[in-house]
Amino acid sequence: MLAVVFETLEAFSKEYHENLTKGGLFVPTREPIEVRSRVEVGIDLEFCRQAIVLAGEVVHCVPPELEAAGAVPGVAVQFEIPAAEV
Repeated sequence: MLAVVFETLEAFSKEYHENLTKGGLFVPTREPIEVRSRVEVGIDLEFCRQAIVLAGEVVHCVPPELEAAGAVPGVAVQFEIPAAEV
């Protein structure tokens, strides 16, 4: 399972408005995962002691090799449930 931790409400709010409202999330990881892979993402809302797990599909990968060029390795995941339910 992939995991993302939000330590503050501000960090979660930013991600929510930029990506979650569109039905997805970028998950930083160095783990090699293929596009179209089915994954589960654990979202830890540390600031309010809540956690959820969402299923989705990898729609984009940033490989670790691009880290030298300033990119953050990881995957973009499109969740199965509608954005309004996230």
